Amino acid sequence: MQQSTFTMHVIFTRAAVVFRSGYIAAVLVILQSCSSPGGKQHNNTDTGSIAIPVVVSRTQSLQQAGVLVLSGSAEANTTTNASFSVSGKATTVVPKEGDAIDKGVLLAALDAASYQYSLDAANAELMKATDVFNRATIMKNRESLTEADYQKATAALQQAQALQKQATKALHDTRLYAPASGIVAKRNIEPGENVAMGIPVFTIVSIQPVYIKANVPEAEIARVHKGQTVQVTIPALNRQFSGTITEIGAVADAVSRAYTVKVTVPNKEQQIRAGMIANATLQTNASSTRTMLPGTAVLHDPDGTSFLFIADSLKKRAYKRNVSIGQLAGSEVEITSGLTGSELIVTGGQQKLQDGAFIEFKAPHP
Repeated sequence: MQQSTFTMHVIFTRAAVVFRSGYIAAVLVILQSCSSPGGKQHNNTDTGSIAIPVVVSRTQSLQQAGVLVLSGSAEANTTTNASFSVSGKATTVVPKEGDAIDKGVLLAALDAASYQYSLDAANAELMKATDVFNRATIMKNRESLTEADYQKATAALQQAQALQKQATKALHDTRLYAPASGIVAKRNIEPGENVAMGIPVFTIVSIQPVYIKANVPEAEIARVHKGQTVQVTIPALNRQFSGTITEIGAVADAVSRAYTVKVTVPNKEQQIRAGMIANATLQTNASSTRTMLPGTAVLHDPDGTSFLFIADSLKKRAYKRNVSIGQLAGSEVEITSGLTGSELIVTGGQQKLQDGAFIEFKAPHP
């Protein structure tokens, strides 16, 4: 009985060994088939990753002449609000928004009937007070009037004179005249409307000369000086104007780290209007070196970070590197930081890459 039990144990043990050997052999066959696809793709023997074809180019550093281009907008050199010093109903409104006007021209007028009545009454009171004063003077000279009564007549005359002047001014103020020459930027009144005193009904901007306001980056502010000549292009007019830098901000913006610069531009024809976009170009003594790349080489993370891929020709690898971009020049973009100027940059196939990806060059690299 013991011998038969031993015989059965040996049989089962050998069967298990056979089963395990067959399972291992099957796994080896599967692994071998996966590692040998039989295609013509190139593999990295170190990691097994497939090489991604890419096109590369070497960075180019260009020596740029001392030219600084700024973008900004035109601003009025003065802004004046015109308002009535009396209230009433508007009967006449002359200029429209955008009209060029001269100082002293009529802007609007109010119904003056009630103010004329007040002036007529003031004139009558003045005549009465004047007559009383004249008779009081005669009586005083005859010593038949007390000093107190004479002073009372004098005070009444002075009060009547003041009221007459006030009524005269109120009547005059029913007509509003332009306080300055310029362009009507806003008209807040129409005939028939009731107008309150002190409320601006016209806004007049002076644009002769006009200011061009632009922001200069902190890295460029040392190249800008008062008195520099600036060529100003107004795209809306398709014209160039010559201007001069007259103001440079003393404090940089807390967010953009840029300084505000004002360029004064003669505008005798008043063609440049406030709010027009302007491009200002100025020559500087300093020159700069710019690193330029095809714009398509630069990619962006979801958070907006700009990056590109550097190709290592020895390791056949592409490595991600964050960069900062500057101005655009046609299809190329300026790289302001992140490169030394001698790297191989992936300019084709970069959309398929990840940091450290195995690559192969489609064409001989520079």
